Amino acid sequence: MAFTRLAAALTSLLCLLYLHVTPTNAISPQLDRRADQVYYHLGCYTGWVNGNRALRGPSFAADNMSVDKCAAFCSKNRYFGLEYGRECYCGDVQIASPTVSATDCSMKCPGNQAERCGAGNTQNLYINLVYSPRKPATLSAPYIGCFVDEGPRTLPDNPTSADDMTAQKCQRNCAGYRYFGVEFARECWCGRNPPNVTAPTSDCSLPCPGDDAQLCGGPNRINVWG
Repeated sequence: MAFTRLAAALTSLLCLLYLHVTPTNAISPQLDRRADQVYYHLGCYTGWVNGNRALRGPSFAADNMSVDKCAAFCSKNRYFGLEYGRECYCGDVQIASPTVSATDCSMKCPGNQAERCGAGNTQNLYINLVYSPRKPATLSAPYIGCFVDEGPRTLPDNPTSADDMTAQKCQRNCAGYRYFGVEFARECWCGRNPPNVTAPTSDCSLPCPGDDAQLCGGPNRINVWG
């Protein structure tokens, strides 16, 4: 009986010690996340560099703009930025724009007054931590790269365009041609001679409207197979 009372007393003492040293509101360190997105604020950046947008992907504006709203719109891109109170810009490549003082991004987001949405020519820049990069489609024909398409057409034959363009759709359109490529998201071009002016891979960054996981060139830039 004495042993039982001693064991009970020791158990009670250990419980009191645990409550004393362990805060009741302790939370394990973790990234602030939602089920559908994870992003991180990089700071206040300029929105333009040498006449070019720092983020050159899709964009939109809204009178109820918020960080969450822009993040959702740019969920398929590596970066997103909020500018001039109501503007949202996306991009997979961020042109090296110099950081500026946080006070230069002073406009409140109309959709959430606790947040900041850049200012004139400055943007609050975020990175999407769950970004999965788009890739050129894997087809029966080998992919040969991203090429410049300015002046005379790189692939001049049998052009078509579609709001559901994919690399597979373009390949079918160009049956009988040695080379084919997708450009500016919805264009398809065919040719018998190889392209010869390469472009940086990052220049072919637009998603295919028929398959968001695929790349479909860019402005004056064409993804080519052959």
